[in-house]
Amino acid sequence: MTIKTLSNILAGAALAAFVSLGAATAHAADTATVSAPAADASHTLWSHWAALWNGDYSQQSIIAPDFRLHAVLLDGRPDTAIAGREAFIAWIKQARAPFQAMQFTGMVGPLADGDYVAGRWRVTGVYRGGMPGAKVAPGTAVTFDGTDILRVRGGQIVEYWLSSDTLSLLAQLKVSSGG
Repeated sequence: MTIKTLSNILAGAALAAFVSLGAATAHAADTATVSAPAADASHTLWSHWAALWNGDYSQQSIIAPDFRLHAVLLDGRPDTAIAGREAFIAWIKQARAPFQAMQFTGMVGPLADGDYVAGRWRVTGVYRGGMPGAKVAPGTAVTFDGTDILRVRGGQIVEYWLSSDTLSLLAQLKVSSGG
C-alpha cells in the first residue's frame, strides 16, 4: 500500500463516519429553514450516504455521475483526482480496506439548508494491517471523527466537502512523519 492509497483511505474513512445517521433527524426537523418534506429527504439521503460508507455499495446511485470531492488527500494529489461516481466508490472501498468492522455513525445531523446537507460523524473499526508506516499490530481498535458537507441536485450528491481528524487516526496507528 502506498502513501497515495493511505491518503485515499484516510480521507474516505473520515467522510464515511458522518454517514451513519442515527437519530439526527430531529435537528433538521427543528430547523426553521427546513420544511418537513425537506427534512425527510435529507434524512433519507443521509441514511443512504451512511449505508454507502458502511459498505452497502448498492446505494451508489445517490452519487451523481459528475460528482466532485473537496478534501486534502494525504498523497499530495489534487482533490480533482477523485471525480465521478466510479472513482468515488473506488475511493470508499480503498478507505475501508485496512479496517474490519468499520462503522460510521452520525453524531450531529443531518442538517439541511437549501441544496446542502451536513453532518458530523464518528468512525470506529479494527485495524487489519497494510497501512504504510503504521506501527500498531493488526487488531488495534481505532476511532476518529469528521464532518461532511454535501451539495445535492436532483436527489444526488454532486459535491462533497470532507473535514476529518486524520491526525488522530494516524496517531492511533502510530504512523510517524518519517524524517
